[in-house]
Amino acid sequence: MWNNFIELQRELTRIFTYYCENPTPDHNEELGHYNFYWKNKRLELGHISVVDKRDSHGIWMMHCNAYARAHYPMPIYGFDVVCSKKKVTGCFHDLSPTGYNDMIMPRKEVKRERTLPEWAVEIFSENMLAAGNVTEEDECLEYAMMGMDSLEAWFLRSEALKPIVPAVKYIGRRSKYCQNQLMNPHSFKVMENLGFPSDYLTEFKTSKQFPF
Repeated sequence: MWNNFIELQRELTRIFTYYCENPTPDHNEELGHYNFYWKNKRLELGHISVVDKRDSHGIWMMHCNAYARAHYPMPIYGFDVVCSKKKVTGCFHDLSPTGYNDMIMPRKEVKRERTLPEWAVEIFSENMLAAGNVTEEDECLEYAMMGMDSLEAWFLRSEALKPIVPAVKYIGRRSKYCQNQLMNPHSFKVMENLGFPSDYLTEFKTSKQFPF
């Protein structure tokens, strides 16, 4: 199953690099952790994080976010997937509303929808994709295509914006998004179970993955 999402990672990397030029890498190869960061005039932070534990644990994970600058406020792009060779345990994708230039994702019916906790309901859109226990290649490919198309649309919308006075409400909603994401114990526990030290995870999640 991971082949579709590895290809998605390549496509997301291509899109970020097209609009922002080359990424800044930050890897810990010993842990199988690979991070890429982008910025440009309109993008405060673009981030792809890959955990590649295929050889040791049979697991591949990707996290991706795009946060706009306050002069060019946008919804928050997010895509997360955890998969083994034969099954996707979780796939989550959203254009999370901030009250500025919000983009409505098409509602996608999934076979096994994941129930969202309260912290997630507070920040994600009503049409968020939250799929679990995916075992069909066609379904994986469809989700990967959604993630690619959404990021391309995000940049096209952003490129058309004129600058505004920094949006205080946007900054607050971006901060809430990050703080609520940090309430997710599952992500931390999964990475701990894959051999990531707790202090490494705390630093990574608060300073690099959800820094606002």
